Parts: sequence; C-alpha cells; structure tokens
Amino acid sequence: MVRIRCLRICTILVPLLVIAPQDAQAEDITVHGVRISPVTDTNISSIQSGLVREVHVTVGQTVAPGDLLLTLNDDDARLRLEKAVADFEIAKHAAQNELPIQLAERTLAVAEAEYQRAVEVNEKHPGTVSASEVSKLRLASERAELELQQARKTLEAKRLSLTANELEVKAAQLHVSQHRVVAPCRGIVTDVSHQIGEWIATGQPCCRLVDLSVLKAEGFVVATSPLELVGKQATLIPQGISTELKIRGRVTFVDPEINPVNGQCRIRVALEDAPKQVHPGLTGSMLVHDSESAE
Repeated sequence: MVRIRCLRICTILVPLLVIAPQDAQAEDITVHGVRISPVTDTNISSIQSGLVREVHVTVGQTVAPGDLLLTLNDDDARLRLEKAVADFEIAKHAAQNELPIQLAERTLAVAEAEYQRAVEVNEKHPGTVSASEVSKLRLASERAELELQQARKTLEAKRLSLTANELEVKAAQLHVSQHRVVAPCRGIVTDVSHQIGEWIATGQPCCRLVDLSVLKAEGFVVATSPLELVGKQATLIPQGISTELKIRGRVTFVDPEINPVNGQCRIRVALEDAPKQVHPGLTGSMLVHDSESAE
C-alpha cells in the first residue's frame, strides 16, 4: 500500500518538474525590418501671415531653441504697438491725476463750513438766516460731498482702465513677436521653403528641423501581451555599417492596436548614445530582451 502511494506521488511530481524549467526560460523577441528615425522631426510654421523680410538660416545649419529662423514684415504690428504704448501713457497720466479729488475736498470743506456757520448764527440769533438760505447751504454741502465721491469713483475707474491699457500693450508686443519665427528645439535645418519677399500664410510650414542627437527605432512585432514590452531593454543591429555594431535602447511605446490580419503591432525603441555613423533612414534588426536589463 505504501509503494502504491509513492508511485502516485512520483507520477504527479514528474510532469511538474518538467514544466517548471520551460516556464522559467526567457526568450528574446526578434524584430526585423526596423527603421531608424529621429525623435524630433519638426515642420516649423508661422503664427502670422505676411511677407518674408529676412531669412536667418540656411540648410545644414544647426540651431538651438530660441534661435531666429525667419522675420516677417511687422510694420503694421509695430504701429499698433506704438499706439497702444501712447494710449497707456495717456491713461497712466490720467490715473495719477488727483487734482479733481483735491478740488472736490476743498469745495466740500467750504460748503460744510458755510452751512455750519449759518446754523450756529441761527442758534444764537434765531431768524438771522432764512430757512430757505439754510436749505440751499445744506444742499450745496450735500452736493459737494457727492461730487467728492464721484471724483474718487472716476479716479478708480481710470486706474482700472490703466490695467486694460497695459494688457493692450502686452498684446501688441506679442503680436509683434509673432512676426519672428524662432526654433522651438535644437536641430539641423533640413529645409527652408520660403525666401525674402515671398508670402507666407498663417500655419504654413516654412522650415524643417531634425535633431540627430536622439534617435528611435521602429518596427512591427508579434506578441501575445505587447504592452508588457514597454520598459524592456532592446539591442539594435543596424544593416550596412558593421555586423559588430550593437546599439542599446529601451522600449518606450507599443501600439495597443494589433493588426487583425497579421497580428502585428508597432513598437518604438529610444536608442541610447547612438554613434555618428548611425543616421535616420538606416534599417536593421532588433532584439527585445525578456528581462528589463539586457544580459
């Protein structure tokens, strides 16, 4: 009886021992037909429309963020800026003028004094100042007080208007700056589509920048759980250079949509420290390692 139980236990354990090494074994995924391209390949467009006044770059030139590429005719924009600045100075002068308030304060002081004097005289000598005259003096005092309040409200409104004029100046300055097309990133100028005197429309591309310092490799892979590949280490072997050249990278993106025909999905790998002989347009093969760190 003991022997039969041992045989049953051995029968159960043997398949488990055979299956365990197969599950633990990791295999790299091979991706063929990989194409190398730059991460940054940008067509620079103009925010404003107008005539090209000056072209500041040439094809093949390396630019940094903020470098000037093209300048459009901005005469009209500068005139608007000058007008906005003039309006701001006028509004600033008006907002600093407190003379109306000072005048209203003095007028109120005189009116109140005349009214109080008439009241005091009547208290000592009743009937000296007629009731109608006292009413007129009281009305003059109340009117002077209202005029003082109005002067203060007017000055407050002028100061608020000054803020609006300041915003108009900033908007005009922005409008002028938008006639300058600048580089948003580092890169090499590969195309300049407009020359001096040509018209450029709003949103129309005028320059193309390609940054060769950061490259990526893209291909198509068949995987049962493609999203699990994100973050995995990869090794790129480019064709046409050297069979010994291997470039390390990391999977940064896997398209969640799988082609229903062939079961493939797009995969992207950011290359790390690619040598100068590796440039966009090259093809090759790639190994996506099962573990996060390549062996």
